[in-house]
Order: sequence, then C-alpha cells, then structure tokens
Amino acid sequence: MTVDPVEDLMPGAETCVTMLAEVKEDDHVLIVTDNTRIAQALSRALKKLRPQAATNAVECFYIGGLNDGLRPGKDLPHGLERALQQATIVFNAFRAVDEDFPLVERIIDSPKQRPRQKVFHFVSPEEHMFHGEGALGLSGREFDLMKRDTKNLAIALTIASKAEIKAHYGQTDLDVSLGGPENVAFQSTGQMKEGTWGNLPSGEAFVLPTSAKGRIIIDKAVGGFAPAFESFALSIDQGRVRVEDNPGPAGLKLQEILERHKEITRKQGWPEDNVRRICELGIGSNPKAEATHYPENEKILGTIHIAVGRNDIFGGPIKASTHIDMVVERPTVILDGRPAILTNGKLQRQELEDFPKINHETVDIDGMSPDQIVRVRRESVVPKDGYLLRKWTDKRSNSLEALVGYQYTAQQALQLWESFDDDSDEQSARMLVRSFKKQIKSTNNETATVLRLLRVMEQFGVVELSGSGN
Repeated sequence: MTVDPVEDLMPGAETCVTMLAEVKEDDHVLIVTDNTRIAQALSRALKKLRPQAATNAVECFYIGGLNDGLRPGKDLPHGLERALQQATIVFNAFRAVDEDFPLVERIIDSPKQRPRQKVFHFVSPEEHMFHGEGALGLSGREFDLMKRDTKNLAIALTIASKAEIKAHYGQTDLDVSLGGPENVAFQSTGQMKEGTWGNLPSGEAFVLPTSAKGRIIIDKAVGGFAPAFESFALSIDQGRVRVEDNPGPAGLKLQEILERHKEITRKQGWPEDNVRRICELGIGSNPKAEATHYPENEKILGTIHIAVGRNDIFGGPIKASTHIDMVVERPTVILDGRPAILTNGKLQRQELEDFPKINHETVDIDGMSPDQIVRVRRESVVPKDGYLLRKWTDKRSNSLEALVGYQYTAQQALQLWESFDDDSDEQSARMLVRSFKKQIKSTNNETATVLRLLRVMEQFGVVELSGSGN
C-alpha cells in the first residue's frame, strides 16, 4: 500500500485553492516556496479542481532554504520576475527572515502592476496550518461563520470612534481612538480581490488607529518571538508605547528590537519615533488558529492585537523599518460605550450584529442646534428597499455595507437624505427640518427628530456637522 506523502496537508491546500483563491479554469498559478511538501499539496489541489488544465497552468519557483545559501537576497530573480508577469494567482509560501523583506515586498507589490493578479502571502508557512485541525483547514460551515464574524467586526470598527480594551482584572485598560467612519477597517477573510494581496492564514478585522492612551499587558504572543514567553506591560501615551520596568525576557527583547529599528528607520529618512507608534488594532476571528507561529497567533478567535511601527503597507501614514504585532488573550472590548462585543475573550455575536442598529429616538442631542451647517455625502450612500444604506471600500478593495441605524431609523434617514437640495451639498439643519416636515407631512417635533437622525447619520459618515452647536 502506497503512503500518500502530502495527504495530511490536503485539507488546507484545498481550502486555499477553492474557498480562498477561488481558482478558475483560465488562471495561471504561481507557487513560490521553500517547502516542497506545501508545493506538492497545492499543486495536487489545483489538479483535482482543474483536471483538464494545461500542465503549464501551475508553476513552482523554489526560493531556496534558509541554510542552503540559495536565497536571492534583495533582488527579484529573473525567473521569478518572468513568472510573476504571467501569474494571475500567486501563493507566496516561503519562510522569510528580515533580510528577505525587500524580496517579499516586491512579490506582494506585484498586483499594483497587474490588476488581474491576487497574491496570497504566507508570512510563516507551517505544515500544521494545512492539517484538518489547522488554521487553513476550515470546513465550509466554519469558513462561512468566520467570514461573517470578520465582516461584522470590520463594520463595527469602522463605525466606532473609540475602543476600550480591558483585561487582567483591570491591569489592562487602554483607550484607542479609531478615527470614525472615514477610517475604514480591513477584513481579512482570506479571499482577495483582483489587484490586491493579503496574509494567510486569515481571520481578523483590523483598523489603523489615530491614537491610544493607557496600559496593556501582552500575554499571548509577539510577532517573530517564540510562542512561550513571560507577559510584560506597555504604557501608551499619545499613541507611543514604552516598555515598563522589569519586563522580563520578552519585554527586553522588544526593547532591543525597537532600539535597533530606531536607527534603521532614521537612516531611511523617517522619524525614528515611528517604531513606537501604535499602528494597528485587530481582533482575531479564526476558530482553528493557534499560538504557535506568527501571524497565525493574531488570528485566534477572541484575541486582540496591537501593533507598533509601519502601516504604510496597508495605506496608512506611518513609515518605519518594522511592524510588530502583540497579542492579548481573553480581553473585553467596548466600542463607543455600547455593550461589549468581546467579553473575556468570548465573541458576543448578537451584540456585534446589533452594533450598527442605532435607534435615533434614543440618541443624545445635547449641544446640537438647528443653526448647524450640514454637509451631505452623495457617494457611497444609496437607497435600498426603502432604507438608507452606507457602503465602504477598504484599501484592498473589499466592501462593507450597513443600514444607517435600526430599520425604522434607516427609513427615516432615507427620507431626510432625500430632503437635501439637489443643487447644494450644504444647508442648515433648520432648512432640513422644513423640507423633512413637508415630506413626512407631520407636525410632531420634527426639529428633535431631524437632529437625532443627523447625529446617527454623522456616525455613519453620511453627513458632516459644523457651525453653531457642534
């Protein structure tokens, strides 16, 4: 009886090919790897999906092992450059070290020149990820639930303006400014749009914060560190982290890395302090992710992670020579003072789904005035089945959408949105009250109703409020 050498890797390989890459008959697939078993498993999954595909429809490029002296360094090898030009789908599955990052960056930037291409980047490809119980071995039902959770998390992180992170019996107490509805959160489900790239394994929603203040204990994992380590504390002020005294081995290692990258960042022409800036807040959503390797550990369902350093690779403003993720387990996450969406590491799915369902009748309008100037957004806002719908697109071209509040609120918001003068994007709230009153044919406290609706619409980025009372 012949033993199949890659049978244990087939669950994850088939997930990559079918549910994530959604490979089509005419796709040209490139596998860049230093692991022949992973390459064989992906190739077999592709052959099983497309038995009639031409033999040259799948190409493998061996990048060289870490210790065999065959790594190409910073330059893109000619053979790989040619293969990238032809590929519509790329699985970048080799174990990279710091010296390889320029090469990795060339590969993940490839879709910028090739709008049909999708790049699936394994930061640290491990065979266990491909097992049936691994982070890539999701069943169809598990994948659908992970995808729904991730999208709902991204919607909540987009709408919210503030996150409170609590854990460790009060020792972790961190406030994070999220930026509001124009700072669109990312959803990492593993499915990519053409012309983009993303990490595997997948399962997180993340946002690029504008600032943070407080204290957080890192107790689960740090990107690039060994999985077992002693927890340590960070103090954060004005979005900059400081490792607290007596941090233990992991905290000391983090200090050393940050100090080393200060100089590297400065030599590259960026402020050295950028290495200490909070650049990401993420929430994990993969039920099979484990803490064994980065970045799998940041995908663990019910964890949160913060990162320091660069976020320009996600379209953010911070440039630095490093990006370090740090994972916290069993946190509680509260957005905008609403019921927690995560309680001691347990995802509160009902609260999460209800987060966008704001009832305008309960909204506080203290400080608002009919004399305020209202600027309306026309793009990314659409009527749908009698409701007002807000749409967003992140910088990887993934879309999000939500009704503007609770169903009745979204109905009323649509009527108010349609009350705006077509010839002007700005008018006073007082003028809107008059238009709204004519449209709904009511005399029942329209001013308060309009102000409450405007407050909800502001939270969704449908209007901007300025002037008296704001």
